[in-house]
Amino acid sequence: MEDRDDTERFLDWLAGFIDGEGCFIIGAGDAIRFRCCIALRDDDSDAIRYIHRKLGFGSIYHQKAQKGAPLLGWHVNGPKNCTKLATLLNDRLRTKKRRDFLIWSAALEAKAAGAGFQTLRSYKEALEAGRRYRAKRQRVECPTYPQLRLIRENEDATSICG
Repeated sequence: MEDRDDTERFLDWLAGFIDGEGCFIIGAGDAIRFRCCIALRDDDSDAIRYIHRKLGFGSIYHQKAQKGAPLLGWHVNGPKNCTKLATLLNDRLRTKKRRDFLIWSAALEAKAAGAGFQTLRSYKEALEAGRRYRAKRQRVECPTYPQLRLIRENEDATSICG
């Protein structure tokens, strides 16, 4: 069994890895679905396997790349495992992924509290509104759940979602 320092170092490393290579997703088709994923070139597969082995949850998948080397990915699906991951990552992300994480984890919390489809869909829209790959950045109002409102004393939901 690992000691607490080793676990903390791993979780800090994982947060940094997700900051650089991860993606938080809220899917809204017939139902709301949650996912966190990391995909790397297949020749970097040791990092993916290490994450999977250390956490003990999530799935590893192979994906053929459109160009270049094949990919190996790790993903966590569903509210139960995504909530476990959110608990482990809480207050560890430092880059632009922090904003995505806060919206994603607040949506998980809202789902657990029984929020309806339209409320959860608004989280999806808020998450997507800040992504660079969108043609036009649009302003989307964030739902105001406690996790978004109490991020830091000097931040509010507007600074996260804006």
